[in-house]
Amino acid sequence: HGLWLPGLLVVLVLLSQKFTTLSVLNVIIITSPLVTLVVLLARDGLAGMKLLIRHIEHGLCESSNELSLFLAAGLLSAGLSSALAAFGHWTPFSAFGPIQAVLLLLIMLGLALLGLHPVATIATFGTWMAPLNPDPTLLAMVFLYSWGLGVNINPLSGVHLAMQGRYGIEGYAFLRWNLPYYLPRVIAAAMLILLAYGWLHS
Repeated sequence: HGLWLPGLLVVLVLLSQKFTTLSVLNVIIITSPLVTLVVLLARDGLAGMKLLIRHIEHGLCESSNELSLFLAAGLLSAGLSSALAAFGHWTPFSAFGPIQAVLLLLIMLGLALLGLHPVATIATFGTWMAPLNPDPTLLAMVFLYSWGLGVNINPLSGVHLAMQGRYGIEGYAFLRWNLPYYLPRVIAAAMLILLAYGWLHS
């Protein structure tokens, strides 16, 4: 039930690529607030406008940490692009295949263990891997796994910080609780899927 709205946005993005020349990013920027406004008006009428105004005046302020995180990731990505250009676009791999995808995933998860948020590592390694012209699906799988797994084992993720603040639970306690499940099962499954994808598309 709760997925119909993002599903509608996906449909609008797909239709825009067929009937317009707008980029995906521009379509998302335009349609997200418009769809929200239309849904609020259709569901709640003028009360929906009051909800929207209240969110603009108060709710957006509570998202300042998330906004800062994404802005910092963008700044890091831009800085890394400039640095790589100065050093001749050096990359740690000569090509990007399934083995490199597994290694990259392990590196990103290792950085998550140290407290670096997946948003920052995705921005960094996305820029770093671009000169290799990687398989976009394979790279997207790595980023998806690094985000989904990294947030859960990152002691400084928003979820863990909220739990620490509310219940006084030490950040690395979540890591100790989650690692016996993540390490032998979920991370291994992600690695096998990356290798299988590479084998099937080689």
